[in-house]
Amino acid sequence: TGCNDASEACCDPSLNAFYTNVFALRNDGASDVLLTTSVTEKTTLVGAGWREVCARQGTGSIFCTQSTEPSTPLAPFTAFAGPGAGRHAIMRCRAGARHFYSLDATCEGQIVEGPLAYVADAPSGEMPRRAQRCYASAADEHTIALGFDCPAGTTDEGTLGYVR
Repeated sequence: TGCNDASEACCDPSLNAFYTNVFALRNDGASDVLLTTSVTEKTTLVGAGWREVCARQGTGSIFCTQSTEPSTPLAPFTAFAGPGAGRHAIMRCRAGARHFYSLDATCEGQIVEGPLAYVADAPSGEMPRRAQRCYASAADEHTIALGFDCPAGTTDEGTLGYVR
């Protein structure tokens, strides 16, 4: 998409607006959702039985596409690769063997795996989709809803930021 608003990051090259692709994977047997920017990690995990979650629509993308993706509203997305004005880090965290994502640099006292990507503080033409953290207590599983509310049976734990 183009940029029509000079106040948006995409119009200011000094904001270091480089992007990273964030792949989404599920391990249903372990009730775990993993987000990664590494193609190598994605390929290794798919080879070990994880399932890549596809985008529901789109063409000519690095992401797989499946209109009937069963993991909706989880999906792959694009975010900023580094810090800058109007953005903040999402941390990749682990509690035991299960992953979750947090705005807290200490992963809420759990295991810190590191920053996953940087997301916009507010929606824009460049980063329009809300990413929110959802928790399914029955499965003890955290997931991310992109552009939709958290699914039925989960608790909305807040907006992480905005992505493409």
